[in-house]
Amino acid sequence: MFYTSDAGASAYWLWNNTTYTDLSSFQQASKSETSGLLADPLLRSATTPELRLSAGSPAINTGVNLGLASQGAYDYAGSPRTTSSGLIDRGAYQN
Repeated sequence: MFYTSDAGASAYWLWNNTTYTDLSSFQQASKSETSGLLADPLLRSATTPELRLSAGSPAINTGVNLGLASQGAYDYAGSPRTTSSGLIDRGAYQN
């Protein structure tokens, strides 16, 4: 997931000495980040910080499940990392 809270910032990706200003073009050119997402993750609070996801976050159940060896069984708070359906949230916490 790619996001910045800086309203004046613009995203860009560099691949093989070519700059891409939208995620879709970068994904097509690089054949990577196919699950990448350019969106506000709707963190509960970035200033506190409270980095859990708010309801309606585009990061809920959209992570790539790489399996137990890669992501571990538990999230940062000690909760199970995946849901009963095998879905995983992006970020350190599972909702």
